[in-house]
Amino acid sequence: AKVDALKKRMRGLIGELEGLIEGDDPRWLAFGLNLPGTTSTPEAPEGLVLTAGTAGTVYADWADARRATSYRMFEVVVGVDADFVPAATVNDSDATLTGLTTGTTVRVQVTAVNETGESQPSAVTEAVVP
Repeated sequence: AKVDALKKRMRGLIGELEGLIEGDDPRWLAFGLNLPGTTSTPEAPEGLVLTAGTAGTVYADWADARRATSYRMFEVVVGVDADFVPAATVNDSDATLTGLTTGTTVRVQVTAVNETGESQPSAVTEAVVP
């Protein structure tokens, strides 16, 4: 019930802001909102961290990218893949890679996506699969 009340208040705030400031006004960002008038792709994700999970599993986490509505993860299994291949598409700034071979090294990068397009990829991070 509290989450629903918060969503209702946030929708009210957004509605009020739409009547007060332009869609490309940077004050939208001060409220933690995306610019409604933006036609820009998201910023590249930063702070990608990989953490070993259970056997064959690696957890990935990164900072939210401004203007992103989803994220695409790409992986390279060293010695297996010649280039990055799609690994997952997620709505949050974290994901779990599963089905990896224990003892291999995996390299991961992430891009942020919105209705305008896709960002540049994050820095590459690697981990040894447990």
